[in-house]
Amino acid sequence: MRFRLDMHNVHKSVYLLKRIQTKQINQTTAEIQRRRLSWFGHISRMEIDRLSARALYCHVTGERSQGRQVKKWIENIKEDFKLRNIQLFKDAVASCKDKTAWRQLISSTSSSS
Repeated sequence: MRFRLDMHNVHKSVYLLKRIQTKQINQTTAEIQRRRLSWFGHISRMEIDRLSARALYCHVTGERSQGRQVKKWIENIKEDFKLRNIQLFKDAVASCKDKTAWRQLISSTSSSS
């Protein structure tokens, strides 16, 4: 039995594989964003004297090193807000206080990716 490769089928298979991989990457990215926002809501509801909350809202003095700067975690959160059309950071922090509303907000809004 001889297997014959048809170039049309090869191209079609490569195209389908790329589509599947792209869809999986988008789903994975959306899940990472959802979990990051979920964790942000959890920390925002904490008392300010807890270590995690202090780390989120603290300001470190000093200078950052030269070159391209490493993205801060809070910058990722702000980008996630933009992708989910949550306009104001302060409003988002205020809406975190209601756990059920926050969960509904981050699970119902889909990212634009």
